[in-house]
Amino acid sequence: MTERSGRGEEAQATAKAAFNLGNGLAQAGKAEEAHTAWRTAIEQGTASAMPEGRVVAAKAACNLGIRLDKAGKTEEASAAYGTAIELGMASATPEGRAVAANTGFNLGISLDKAGKTDEANEAWRTSIEQGRASAVPQGLAVAAKAALHLGISLYNAGKSEEASAAWRAAIEHGRASAVPQGLAVAAKAASHLGISLDNLR
Repeated sequence: MTERSGRGEEAQATAKAAFNLGNGLAQAGKAEEAHTAWRTAIEQGTASAMPEGRVVAAKAACNLGIRLDKAGKTEEASAAYGTAIELGMASATPEGRAVAANTGFNLGISLDKAGKTDEANEAWRTSIEQGRASAVPQGLAVAAKAALHLGISLYNAGKSEEASAAWRAAIEHGRASAVPQGLAVAAKAASHLGISLDNLR
């Protein structure tokens, strides 16, 4: 083992420990301590320059974003979500891309609630792209959810054809996931698509 790889593995192990600590602290209601632990996980996972370390860092950043979002700290949450997406993509692993997909979906929901429709749509498009690229059930199911929400957003904006394309993508990814959650989303998307097509007649 080289000195460099040894440092990488050490940083990765520290990131994992900090991530798990953050989860435990969050469950115990110790928000600030949890945030600090997750930030350590992000820092160390990134520093490891190893795929698994980046995945752990991405998960920590996603958790941090969710908690900050719930606390009403929207801008900080968006920054954390952005970090999670970047790290998940940088890992170049199916798990990392699935984390990026899930984070993109959460970011889209947050932006949509804030009335930032265009930004929300872009976040959902990122989620769809990363979920599809992950090629794992969890990622595909999230891609389906993002496509469902994107379709609804586009339909409400009067963009029926784009909405239909998004719902067709939701059906495709949901069915491809072959998991209950994804299949349920596919069914919802099919319902929205059917209603939309009926209204066009």
